[in-house]
Amino acid sequence: MVNCPKCNFNQPKDQFCANCGIDMDAYRPVQPPLFVRLAQNWIFQLISITVIVIIGVALTRAKNRAQIAESFAVLEQVTSRQRNFLSKKPVDQKITQNFEALLPERSSAQAPVQAPAPEATTTLASAAPTAALLPTSAKATDSASSLDGSANLSPTKLKLVFVEMNRASLAALTGDSRSVASAGTYFSGILPDGSRSEIGVPGLNVLDSASDLQMKPNQPIVVFKGSRDPQLEQNIGVTTQITPTFIDEQGAHLQIEVKRTLRAPAGSAGPLIEETYQEQMVLKKDSKGFMSGLLPHRVLSEDEARILAANPTILKVLASAEFQASNSEFVLFIEAK
Repeated sequence: MVNCPKCNFNQPKDQFCANCGIDMDAYRPVQPPLFVRLAQNWIFQLISITVIVIIGVALTRAKNRAQIAESFAVLEQVTSRQRNFLSKKPVDQKITQNFEALLPERSSAQAPVQAPAPEATTTLASAAPTAALLPTSAKATDSASSLDGSANLSPTKLKLVFVEMNRASLAALTGDSRSVASAGTYFSGILPDGSRSEIGVPGLNVLDSASDLQMKPNQPIVVFKGSRDPQLEQNIGVTTQITPTFIDEQGAHLQIEVKRTLRAPAGSAGPLIEETYQEQMVLKKDSKGFMSGLLPHRVLSEDEARILAANPTILKVLASAEFQASNSEFVLFIEAK
């Protein structure tokens, strides 16, 4: 039995179809068009899909390259404007006339004391705070090299100053500085070039400081200011970690992390409350940045106020009358030397 190639009629094997009469041996069916045969061919389908995917990937990469190039162009424009701003903006003489060590005026009879340079980059503060902030020394006679071995115009050391500052003075200082970040009561910024110290900044109370902190590439500088809580067996206070990543023509690129650890108020879930502030700054030699709002304003019980007021470290600011009235802020100044 065979099937007719034209009408598919089933019959005994013969030369001619009993149904349609065609010569089954000589009959050749009509071929479909070429595009139909290609569309039905799985090899052609696989090649087509592969080509489409390759073209799509190529177009996507080209688009991403264009977007990245545009982003770099915008970033370069913003950086250029910031450099021009820093080099041309006038300095507010009321607040930043002599802002180097951020000290109130001292009598001429008092001789400045220079603290010795620490051997390690990690510094742990003692229980008693520094009585006064060290003044900025004159230019060193020896040529200090930068982190990458470039000219001695690059900073090699850091100086930290912890102060309680009147909000009005802080607002004026913030308005004159290049703002880096702000969130609620937290503000950070970079002071204008040429700011010097030893001015009687209104409402400035120096709490503690750390000087001659040697910068080394990718080596964190850790400074703790606070005290040990004997009951909780925990360090209570502010830990500042600054990591210099590299130095270029703009200055020292710093990754800054400030972590505060305080006793939790009564009724809290745990005995401690921790909060971390992270910032990035680029400081040239003799330039300064600041971070404010690092300690919270909260109502203290009589026992808490009495204990904190007698604390010999920066924690005493929490019990300050001005701080309790939200008229002052805790501020950290960072100076590149």
